[in-house]
Amino acid sequence: GIFCIFNMFENSIDAVSLSDDKNILILSSLQDPGNIGTILRTSEALGIDKIIMSSDCPDIYSPKIIRSTMGGIARVNLYISKDLSLDIQKIKTYGTKVYAATLTDDSIPITKVMNNRRNEKLAVVIGNEGNGVSKDIMSCCDGNIIIPMYGSAESLNAAVAASIIMWEMIKN
Repeated sequence: GIFCIFNMFENSIDAVSLSDDKNILILSSLQDPGNIGTILRTSEALGIDKIIMSSDCPDIYSPKIIRSTMGGIARVNLYISKDLSLDIQKIKTYGTKVYAATLTDDSIPITKVMNNRRNEKLAVVIGNEGNGVSKDIMSCCDGNIIIPMYGSAESLNAAVAASIIMWEMIKN
C-alpha cells in the first residue's frame, strides 16, 4: 500500500546557490538506478554538500532508486542539470575545482589531489558505467583523477568509485 505522499522536490540546478559548497559530486549519464541509489545513500552518510545529475540519468523517483537510498532521497541535496557543461562552468565561477574521474594518460591519483587540497572547493564528475566521462564533459573540467588500483581489475563499479572519491573528499 501507500506509505506516504509528498510533493516532488524543486531540484533544478537554477534553483540553488553553489557558492558555499565545499564538496560536490556530479553524475554524468549514469544508467543504473541501483548505482545512483547507492551513491545518494553514501553521499548522505558522508555529508557531501550537493549531488548534481545530468538529465539523462534515470528518474530519481524510480522505485529502485527510492528503495536503494533507504529514505536518503528526501535528505540529500540533489539537483538535475539540463546542461551539464554549462553548469560545470557555473560551478567553476565560484572557485570550485572540477575533476573528471577517468582513466587517461594525464589522470592524477586522487590521493595526490586531496593531499594538496587546502580547504579548496572541489567537484568530481563520475561518468557513465560503460563509457566513462564524455570528452565534452572532460573538456570542461580542470583535470582528470584516478583511484590508484593495485590488483588486476581494469575499473571499478560507478557506485564504488564514487564512494571512494567521496571518502577522500571529506577527509580533507
